[in-house]
Amino acid sequence: MLSAPAAPAAPAAPAAPAAPAAPAAPAAP
Repeated sequence: MLSAPAAPAAPAAPAAPAAPAAPAAPAAP
């Protein structure tokens, strides 16, 4: 879940435009 390259690999692919918008924002910085 915390791994961006592993999550968006398939489970986050369809939710990439919405998921990384908030859950990935605080985890990126």
